[in-house]
Amino acid sequence: MSGKAAWLSPLIHDVVKRCATWHQFIGAPDFPTYWLYNEDTGFGRSEKVEVHYDSENNVEKVVGKNAALQEASIEFSWNDTTKKSKVVLKKGTTTELTIEEWLSEGTTIKLYIDTKYADNSDYDVQMRITKPLSPATTSFSVEVDINNKTLTGTVDISSESVPQIAKDIVSELNSMNSPATVAALEANILTAVAIDFWKQGSYGTCAWQDTLDVIGTILSDTFGFGVTRLYGKASKYLAEKSKEAS
Repeated sequence: MSGKAAWLSPLIHDVVKRCATWHQFIGAPDFPTYWLYNEDTGFGRSEKVEVHYDSENNVEKVVGKNAALQEASIEFSWNDTTKKSKVVLKKGTTTELTIEEWLSEGTTIKLYIDTKYADNSDYDVQMRITKPLSPATTSFSVEVDINNKTLTGTVDISSESVPQIAKDIVSELNSMNSPATVAALEANILTAVAIDFWKQGSYGTCAWQDTLDVIGTILSDTFGFGVTRLYGKASKYLAEKSKEAS
């Protein structure tokens, strides 16, 4: 983890600690030892970063340019037809990582978070988080497809203990020792996203949509430093749109 990127951790923790005080342990020695998605050291550092906003003043794209004028970018979008929130990480014009989030509503409500690594599907992940039927219940069911396995467990948002499902994910990551790299997971690019993530999340978590999304966000931080804020941004769009529709 780069020094500059590490400085951003308090901003991220300030948002997610409202639903998971145990989040502070992520990044500690062996938790995890190896990330699923790593910085691309060959891309180097962005010497210039541009932040583009949409008509509603939401961050639409963050673009970084290195000394050789190569670009790495993160694009955020919402699809009104599919009702999906999406984040795309690119190196130049090539997509390296895609994150999509959507809700399935029936007898229960389930949040899907689908992460695809374009170069090798071995590093794809899907999380499914189920909202409890009782509004008073603080435990959410979680399923995670990772490393050709499906991990199952619960996350109790009232507990300060690290849930077993998080430990299971970390065990898989440590066994994988992933070489997957993503150029846009670069400190200067992530700085811009982290600050916006903190601004948008500083209001706290109120509705069930926010709580559901934050669970996926906090678990995603094990995948690589910086990934949390990307899940968080996708979650924000999804939560706000689902609240508008309810």
